Amino acid sequence: MDEIVFFAEGVPAPQGSKTHVGGGRLVESSRRVGPWRDTVRAAAIRALGGRPPRTGPLEVWLRFIMPRPKSHLRRGRAQTDGWRLLPFAPRQHTGKPDVDKLVRAVLDALTGACWCDDAQVVAVHGEKGYAYRGAPTPGVYVIIRPAVALPCVDCGRSTYGYTQTADGPLCADCALGDELADEDEDDEES
Repeated sequence: MDEIVFFAEGVPAPQGSKTHVGGGRLVESSRRVGPWRDTVRAAAIRALGGRPPRTGPLEVWLRFIMPRPKSHLRRGRAQTDGWRLLPFAPRQHTGKPDVDKLVRAVLDALTGACWCDDAQVVAVHGEKGYAYRGAPTPGVYVIIRPAVALPCVDCGRSTYGYTQTADGPLCADCALGDELADEDEDDEES
């Protein structure tokens, strides 16, 4: 399979809004997003190894590793390996920045390097979490692969967004029809 897989090291920065500064110019509201996009783009270009940007529909998986605050870690002798978490330390990163803004910054950085047009990205899977022993360095893990849509078991159309059934995937239209049929059966039983 023609996947692009890489890790971009650094503290993930969100793609915020832009501010109008006059003369038709827009400026990023975050000063950190420009260097972060440069870091992600450089890591992607290294991973591509001189290959051209992809064409066709693509799926993107993003796993953001956020730095853990020192207040989450034990101090002194109890912290023998640097990753002795306090009992109250959260496992998931539920604070700012929002995952959708982190995703937007990475997708903007990869346009022109991994794909020609960001409209080619038909599915995005994004998540964020704190650094941990298995992934101690902040950054983002990226997997880009061609989008393969399975055929719907009822009508045969492609199922990019689908409902999984025991028989196989259903496209959105057939899944809606299946739900309506289930409701009709429930009405007949009562």
